[in-house]
Amino acid sequence: MTLGELARSREDLEEYEDHADRVLGGFTGQMEDKGVRFGLLRTACHGALACSRWWAHPAWPDRVERFIRVLDDATDSHWGSNGEREKKLGAEPPSVQDRDVMRAALLESPWKLDPMAAEWIVDAGIGHMTPETGLPAATASD
Repeated sequence: MTLGELARSREDLEEYEDHADRVLGGFTGQMEDKGVRFGLLRTACHGALACSRWWAHPAWPDRVERFIRVLDDATDSHWGSNGEREKKLGAEPPSVQDRDVMRAALLESPWKLDPMAAEWIVDAGIGHMTPETGLPAATASD
């Protein structure tokens, strides 16, 4: 899928293009300032450490599986000691209720989720799963 296909409007595409231009500009700037080796190593380290919550990261499938399990377990620590995170959520959108379909979408093409489902999944805390399935634990240096 191209960025143009992912964008829902001309304005979205321009926003994506501006973001890519800034990020790539910063990447090439650090290589010019400190050398190619530094630029590549810093970018790789950033991707491995700061982007572990992103789709296509090696930890993403474990994160998705844990998330799917947590959704049907109101007693899981993910929801907080009194389930406060779950209580703040609204009702599950219909497209979230079919766990197999949601799992497939999250693993293969999360950008195809409808906006209501995507927002609900983020609000439900997919990015804040605890490391029970081998995900890296957050440390003070993160």
